[in-house]
Amino acid sequence: MIKKQLFIIFSLLFIISLVGCSSTKETGIITKNSLTVSIKNNIQTQTLQPNIPMTIISYTISGIGPNNETFTENTSDSFCEIKDLSIGTWEITVEGYNSEKTKIALGTTSAIIKAGEATQTDVTVTPLTDSGTFSLNLSWPSEEITDPIITASITSSSSEITTDISSKINLLNNTANYTEKLEPGYYKFSLSLNDGETLIWQTQEAMRIVGEQTTSAIYELNVNDLEEPQNNNSESGIQISVTTELNNPINISLYGGKSDLGIKETMTVSASTDQVVDSYQWYLNGQLLNDEIDKEITIGSNLGTGHYKLTCLVKKNNILSSEEFNFSVRQGITGIGEINLASAINDVIWDGTNYWGYRFDTLYKYDSNFNVLEEHNLSLSSNIMGITWDGSNFWILSYSTLYKIDSTYNIVESFEVPLDWVGAIAWDGQHLWIATDNLIVEYDTNLNEIARYTDNIPSIEEMTWVNNNLWIMDRSIYPELYLFDSSLEKVYKYDVYDNIPNKEFQNDVSGLVWDGSNFITFSRSEFKRAYKIYGLQP
Repeated sequence: MIKKQLFIIFSLLFIISLVGCSSTKETGIITKNSLTVSIKNNIQTQTLQPNIPMTIISYTISGIGPNNETFTENTSDSFCEIKDLSIGTWEITVEGYNSEKTKIALGTTSAIIKAGEATQTDVTVTPLTDSGTFSLNLSWPSEEITDPIITASITSSSSEITTDISSKINLLNNTANYTEKLEPGYYKFSLSLNDGETLIWQTQEAMRIVGEQTTSAIYELNVNDLEEPQNNNSESGIQISVTTELNNPINISLYGGKSDLGIKETMTVSASTDQVVDSYQWYLNGQLLNDEIDKEITIGSNLGTGHYKLTCLVKKNNILSSEEFNFSVRQGITGIGEINLASAINDVIWDGTNYWGYRFDTLYKYDSNFNVLEEHNLSLSSNIMGITWDGSNFWILSYSTLYKIDSTYNIVESFEVPLDWVGAIAWDGQHLWIATDNLIVEYDTNLNEIARYTDNIPSIEEMTWVNNNLWIMDRSIYPELYLFDSSLEKVYKYDVYDNIPNKEFQNDVSGLVWDGSNFITFSRSEFKRAYKIYGLQP
C-alpha cells in the first residue's frame, strides 16, 4: 500500500502539510490522499499581557475524519509527519501553547481529502475567545479613612462602552474586592477612593483580558499614598500597573508610505509614537535592516518587483511594540516602440487571436502585424466611438447608442445610453463599463445601471479590463496610464508621454488594448502609427 504523509512546517507563517502519494487497494479505489493546512499565528507581539507569556512555543494538531478516525500530534519543530489519512472530510484543530504549557490560542478548519489530488486549507490561530477574569484587590490603612467610598468603571476599547461597577465592589473593613468575567480584549480601568466627599486616591489603568486567564489589579495603599490634594485641580496618589505585562502598548503611526512603487522609486517612511522610546528597528519582510535605527527610513531604490512588508519595532524599557506597512514594487514602463500601420486605426480590441478595430462605421479584422484581414461596414447611424468584446459578441458605442453585434456582424440589440456623452467602453467578464469624461458607469447586459464611480477618476480617453484590474488611458495633454483595482481604487499611475519616442505631439494617444503581452495605443496625430508599451505585466 502506498502511504499518505502529513508534513508540518512552521515559521511566522505556520504550515501543516499532509503530503504524499495516494493509497490504493487492489480494486484501484483510492482510500488515502493528501492535505495541506496553513496555520497563521495571529498573536500580536506588541499587545499587553496578563501574567502569562503570550508567545506560542508549541502546537497540538488534531483531526477527526471519516468513521471517527483521529490523529493528534505535538510539535515545536519546523517539520512533522502524519501518515495514513482517509479520503473524506476532516475537522482540523490547532491549539497553541506558551512556554508554561498554557493554551493561549486556537484555530479550526474543515478540509476535504479527495482521491487523486492534494488538498490545501488555511487555519489562523487566534487568542482564546472564552471569557477571562478580572480581579480587583484594594486595601488602605484603616485608621486613615473613616468613610471609604469606592468609584470604579471599566471601558471596553472595542465598543467604547463604559460600565460602572462601583455598586458591585465588596467593602469589608479596610479592603475592597471585585471579581467578574469579561470578554477577551482591551479595557480601561478607572478606580478612585474617597473619604466621604474628599478624593484621597485614584488611578486609571490599561488592561487586557485573555480567555481562560485572570488579570489581577492589586493595590496596597499606605499613609503616603493617601495625602489629600491641595486644590481641586491637582491629584494625589499612586499609579500602579496591574502587572508588568499590562503596561500600555506604544502606539505607532507610520507616515509617508506609498502602497505602490515603480522600479528604483523611493519613499520615506516616518514613525510617530505617543511616547518617547528608547530605540527603533526596521524590518523588511521579516529581515532586520541593521543600519536603519532612526525613526525615519528611505527605501525602494534597490528593490525588485514584488510585495513587501515594512515593519517598525520600537522599544521602551521592556515594552516592545510594532507597526507594519505593506507595499508593492511594480515593473514600470521599460520602453515604447513605434508601429507603422498600413491604414489608420482609432482603437482596437483583442479577441485572443486577432485584433479588431474600427474607423468611422466600419469594423476591421487585423492579423498580429495589423494587416487588414476583413472589413465589415455596419451601416450604423453614426461613427463608432468605442468597442469591446464579451467573448461572443461585439458591443459598439455609436455616440449615445450601444449596439450588440454578433460574430456574423448582425445587430442583435440596441440601447440608448442615458449619458450626455460617451467615450469608452469595456467588458470585465460579466458587466459593461461605459465612461464619460470623469465618470464610469457599470451596467448589466440589459443596460441596467449597477453602480457609478467618480472618485479619483481621470479624464478618460480609453479603458480596458485585464486580470480583474481596470486600466485607463487619460485624456490629458501629457498622457498617463492608470491602474485601478476591482473596486476602482487607484493603485498606480504610469507616465506614457515621457516614454513616447516622438515628443512633438502632445495629447497624442487614442485607444488602449492588451494583447496578452503588451499594451498598445494609437497616435491621434499620426493616424498610421501605433505605440507598443513594453514592461507592464498586469
